[in-house]
Amino acid sequence: MNESIQFRDDDYLSCSSYQSYNPDTSGIHRFENEGKFYFSFIENAMVILRSEGYSTETGRENGVASVLKNMVNEDQYVTKQLPDGRWVLSLKALNHQEIARSCPFASEDEVKKFLLSSGCRWFCKFSA
Repeated sequence: MNESIQFRDDDYLSCSSYQSYNPDTSGIHRFENEGKFYFSFIENAMVILRSEGYSTETGRENGVASVLKNMVNEDQYVTKQLPDGRWVLSLKALNHQEIARSCPFASEDEVKKFLLSSGCRWFCKFSA
């Protein structure tokens, strides 16, 4: 389940950029930043998953649909260690492409707490 992130140019903004107190009914917050289109999944005012930047709104909407479809399957998640030593939970589509990731945490154990098998913070809501 652990996967090391290769050094590549990820297009994620800082976690605070994804925050919203008014997501839609599915928990999705959509926004634009410097000509790119982003979204986040928010639960209890906390950013759970966030997207990279998309060049079009249509691309972003396809990403939203993929996240909503795949986020209920715990097998689609892997933990990853960032180059700075922090950890994220990465959601992958069936083609193994990363479609969203959590905000960083200090340890792999912290990020695993979001999974159903590790205590069920938010994941249970979607797997019932």
